Formats: sequence, structure tokens, C-alpha cells
Amino acid sequence: EQGRFDEAEKEYQVGLKILGDEPMDPATAAALGVDPGRMRQEVETERMAQGVNFGTVRAGLHFGLGAAWMDHGKALLATDRSRGEELLRRGVKQVEEAAKQVPYPPYLRRLAEGYSALGQSEQAEKAYRGALLIAPDDFGLHYDLAGLLYEARRYDEALVEIRSTRKAGVT
Repeated sequence: EQGRFDEAEKEYQVGLKILGDEPMDPATAAALGVDPGRMRQEVETERMAQGVNFGTVRAGLHFGLGAAWMDHGKALLATDRSRGEELLRRGVKQVEEAAKQVPYPPYLRRLAEGYSALGQSEQAEKAYRGALLIAPDDFGLHYDLAGLLYEARRYDEALVEIRSTRKAGVT
């Protein structure tokens, strides 16, 4: 939120390394002051003892990293288009991973936004529609999908999408 993308990236990646989704490099292990094997064993013990759903934690870390990369990419588009697009693509991959693990409507919405920023309208529409299958009364999803359809000059479909929110009682 503060625009400190490099710091955010580092923190998310440390979390993913602790959970085993990223390889633990010697510098990170030294900074944490714990043997990586022992750390993973402790994480597993904690998961078993507390019943923590690390799948949700893992998905949240992937989402956070992806969202940070996507925000950074969007911020760079005006000054360094190639780097901005590369960060957007990296971010989309992370958010895709999060949505695979936990198909949470806000993850799918953010994924749709990333696809749209990359000009991948068909994938964006699929992501919005997937989110609407889970949260059919989410006005924001309907509104964003209508905007995507409008930008694609599919005016009748955009109008139907917006009108469907009133019929369903979406607020």
C-alpha cells in the first residue's frame, strides 16, 4: 500500500520459502537464523497442533506477491512498458496460483484485472465469470465485467450484465 514494492516482494517470498513453495537460499536461512529443514518441520508441527490451514496461508502469500508485482507493473507502464508488462505477467502467474489453491472471488477479480491490463480480454472475462459463479450477488464483479464488455464494444451484453444486478437484488 505504501508503494514499497521491493520490500513487499521480499517479505512475501520469505513466507513462501518458509512454507516450501520457494527454495530456501543460504542468505535467507542465515537471516532467519534457523535451519530450513528444522523450520519446515516446526511449521508442519504447528500446522498439525493448531489445525492451521496452510493452503489458505500459502494462497494468501501467492496472492500478495502477485498483487504487489501487478501494482508495481501498472505503475511502471508509463515509464518502462516492457518492465511493467513483465511484472504484470509475473503477478498474474502468482494470482493464478492463489486462485487455484483457493478459488476466492477477490483473487479471481484481481486475476481478471491483471489479464485485462495485459490485453487478455477473453481470460479476463472468464475470471470474472468464474468469480460470479461463486459470488453471484457481488455488484463489483458485475460492474467490472460490464465495463470489460463495454470496452470490447459489446454494448448489449454490458447492459444486460448491469441490469441483471437489479433483478438479482445485488447491492
